[in-house]
Amino acid sequence: MKKTFLDDIFESFNLDAVFDDAWKGFETKFKYPTTNAKHYHDSETKEHTLIIQAAGFKKEEIDIEVTNKGIILKGDIKDESLKERISRNEFHYILHNNDVDAESLDAALENGILTIKFKTLTEKTTKKVVIK
Repeated sequence: MKKTFLDDIFESFNLDAVFDDAWKGFETKFKYPTTNAKHYHDSETKEHTLIIQAAGFKKEEIDIEVTNKGIILKGDIKDESLKERISRNEFHYILHNNDVDAESLDAALENGILTIKFKTLTEKTTKKVVIK
């Protein structure tokens, strides 16, 4: 590729190094998870655990719903003065798992950590469909 006038300027002032330094460490910002939720599965007890960081949320501000699509979690801080001071004042997660045993689901909010435990249905129902 042919050198341009700007290439000469970048080389003479060593601007490539300046830009390299400016971006140094940028990729390390993405080493951390982009979500505040984790999912764990215990193969011995067959129990699933969801851990969600919910600092500043009250249990009344969090909705948990089990549907045929899975578990839907929504949180929205209602206190306007707190909303202004906290960076994450709402969340919406969907765990796509249509085998959630709704009866086994248990949730607790303690010290800003929402813990949800559940099991999956052990008996899967199948049905042979006869075409009419």
